[in-house]
Amino acid sequence: MLLELNSVAYERSFKAAAPQQTLDYFLPIYQSRIATQAGQPCPDVTFSDLQGQKHRLSDFFGKFIYIDIWATWCGPCCAEIPYVEQHVAHYKDNPKIQFLSISIDHNHDAWVRKLEKDKPEWPQFICDKEESKVISQQWGVTGIPRFIIINPDGTINQGEAFRPSSADFREKIDALIGQ
Repeated sequence: MLLELNSVAYERSFKAAAPQQTLDYFLPIYQSRIATQAGQPCPDVTFSDLQGQKHRLSDFFGKFIYIDIWATWCGPCCAEIPYVEQHVAHYKDNPKIQFLSISIDHNHDAWVRKLEKDKPEWPQFICDKEESKVISQQWGVTGIPRFIIINPDGTINQGEAFRPSSADFREKIDALIGQ
């Protein structure tokens, strides 16, 4: 409750003091970050698989979901992929966690080539331009890579989760899933 009151007071003060151009840029980001705090319902975004079939994030509720939002043109994103791959292999038989990668690439062919080259063994999805815009707005994504953890009940665990390359990644995941 205190965080909510402080958020309201902050937003009110910000709106009163900031120029309109600043408000237009930062207020949607701020509001999406407030909406994606731990315990909030997860935005049920859509995306497509390699075959073009549409999926909803809610299709995967029921276990913890570790989401990697990335793009082929993002060097730091691609640097995290080998770490995701190691964790996917480590947790492959664990029914409590699911890894998903969602590309916000606008170049579908580049995404397909990257998947053909890397041959990832976990679900890969891509957003069209409109879906990418929705994800960016609802999650407040202003930069990638971005990692998100969703609880089995579809609420947000962490809207800005730790990177796969974090030295204590498995320790944090094991604590989260009760291992």
